Amino acid sequence: MRRESSISIFVWLLLAVGVVGLTWLQTRFDGAPDPRDHPAVGLPLPELLVTGLTGRGSESPPATVALSDVRGKVVLLNIWGPWCGYCLRELPDLAEIEAKYRTHPDFVMLPISYPRGESTTDELRAATRASLEARRVGFATYRDVDGLTMFGLEAVMNEGGLGFPTSLVIGPRGEIHAVCAGYQRGALLQLGDVIGELLEEQSPSRDSDATIADKNGADKNGADANGADANGVDANGVDATTSDNRAEVADKEVADKETTDDVLSVGAPAR
Repeated sequence: MRRESSISIFVWLLLAVGVVGLTWLQTRFDGAPDPRDHPAVGLPLPELLVTGLTGRGSESPPATVALSDVRGKVVLLNIWGPWCGYCLRELPDLAEIEAKYRTHPDFVMLPISYPRGESTTDELRAATRASLEARRVGFATYRDVDGLTMFGLEAVMNEGGLGFPTSLVIGPRGEIHAVCAGYQRGALLQLGDVIGELLEEQSPSRDSDATIADKNGADKNGADANGADANGVDANGVDATTSDNRAEVADKEVADKETTDDVLSVGAPAR
């Protein structure tokens, strides 16, 4: 009886683990296409010019971010609007990605908020701030300057289309690495994985730069008290070892001359 009870409990545990696993997989991928297979992947981002709208960087005058400012960085670019229902649904997921990588020096997140129609900057700012506060999201947002960023995105996304929301991962050289069109939680989480991979690729170059800097510092500290480095070259570019040898040779020549003079003095006839 006990044996049958144990088997029954074990079976139920297996079923529970299976259900949890399937739920996780469905939440993680939800049948979404791989964001790295989007037609725009591999193309360069043609334009980026935004100013701070809410949060950090929105002070007066607001901070401006151009394409040249994010060269060498891994950028999560998000196109959204406070009027867009699916945009609002993805805000917590974006906040999760931002919180995971915000302390990395090579990560930049640029959520660009767009109005639905004609709107002043103050009206867009108020609507954006209200949407963020309602969902307890605190990351900074930006405003597209003269629609230049949107215009550039439409040029490279024409095959796949550009809608709200759209999120893109931009690599250190300005090329598009992944695109999530619309709100698909699984695809959005995969964007987070792509960001992590790109940041890991950035780390070796940083370590290499640090090693070179340490080596340069060691070379500078390798100079002796007289200004001569490990190769015997003093601060004036003179070979210290050669200078010492020359001094020894000079002393020897003086000693030889004195000995010769003594010999000549002894051998000379008295007058």
